[in-house]
Amino acid sequence: MKLKNEPSFLKKIVDRGVEISSTYPSPKAKVQLQFEFIQRFLNE
Repeated sequence: MKLKNEPSFLKKIVDRGVEISSTYPSPKAKVQLQFEFIQRFLNE
């Protein structure tokens, strides 16, 4: 797990979260998608 530049890493997650929030109204879907995004991001 490489967190070279943590602020931009966190910003990406937040930006993605906002994007997900505006697309998917369901909280469960949001959490699931955010989790998948974070997993994918960490695995890069």
